[in-house]
Amino acid sequence: ELSQRLKRQDLGRVALVEVPRLSKKDTQAVLSRAIPALVDGYNARVVGVDIDFSGGEFPALAANFADWSKNNPISARKVVWAVGYQATATKRNAAAENIQAAFCQECSGHSCQARFRPNLVFGGAYNPPSYALAIPFPDVDNVNRSSARFVCHADNEEPLDLFHFRLFKDYCAGGSNLVTCKALQQNSQAKNPIYVWDAPDPLNLCGLVNCSAESGELGAQLRDKGNPLTDKIVILYSDIPGNDEHVTTEGMQKGAAIEAALVNNELRFG
Repeated sequence: ELSQRLKRQDLGRVALVEVPRLSKKDTQAVLSRAIPALVDGYNARVVGVDIDFSGGEFPALAANFADWSKNNPISARKVVWAVGYQATATKRNAAAENIQAAFCQECSGHSCQARFRPNLVFGGAYNPPSYALAIPFPDVDNVNRSSARFVCHADNEEPLDLFHFRLFKDYCAGGSNLVTCKALQQNSQAKNPIYVWDAPDPLNLCGLVNCSAESGELGAQLRDKGNPLTDKIVILYSDIPGNDEHVTTEGMQKGAAIEAALVNNELRFG
């Protein structure tokens, strides 16, 4: 508890934003405007979207984001989409997520025992250029205690950033006097422990943008709400019960809370 209190002061660089349960149509309408609003209206430095759209069931969101990205390429680069990976039957049975198998210092040669092929963000023709893998690395007892910074691509020798590390790198690229940013080596591997107590208290997306179809344009920025997201790493996630939850030393936690903890660990210790 003392450790938690001492570390709370460091949580100001990361914000969790919970996306409420809406219809598929309204979710696409809200996020199509909300994501640009978080970047350009609330001035978030990086926006990470920790929601799985890879099933191809959100074509309107994909099309709207593609159009916005074309007209606003600098802002669009500030959005990072979390994706899973295409698991073969063998990998499903062999638990390829094992951190020891995936923990490679470099991706050349045959030293890596597990390689990964990322899913398409929207499962279709358009795939945003800024994405990263969001996958758990449970220990043999199924408890998540740590994560790597990157894994290796199945089709080439390129490293695939994990979600928290990509958010950290993009935050540093935006300009920072943090010692950890100044000392960052882009492709340096590290095994980072998960401090789940470092996750900030979540904000509700509907407190930042309009979620009511009856009161105006869905996803439009709400006025006179202050600016709680300026220069922060914002992680959007879904509040669907039982979705993206993982066992940690602190009990069941949302994947987004673990990602926030890992980002804070990178920001604090590198």
